[in-house]
Amino acid sequence: MKMSEAKSLADAGKLAAAELLRNPSDFSQWFIMVVESSGKSFIIADENDDPIVTDALESLFALLKSLGFRKAQIAF
Repeated sequence: MKMSEAKSLADAGKLAAAELLRNPSDFSQWFIMVVESSGKSFIIADENDDPIVTDALESLFALLKSLGFRKAQIAF
C-alpha cells in the first residue's frame, strides 16, 4: 500500500494496527505492515510502489507517527 493511501485510510480511522517486521531475506532490514479494520494486512510502500525497507529501525518511527500511530508491535 502506498504511503499516500495509508495516510488517507489512517485519517479516516480505517487502520487498526501497525507492526514493524524484519525483512525475511535480510534480517538487518525492517519494514512496516499495517492492518486495516477489515483485517487485511499491507506493507507500506513509497509512491513508486516499492516497499519501504531500511536498516534504521528508528527512521520508521517517523512514518508511523505521520500515519497517526502512537504504538506499534515490533516482531524480532
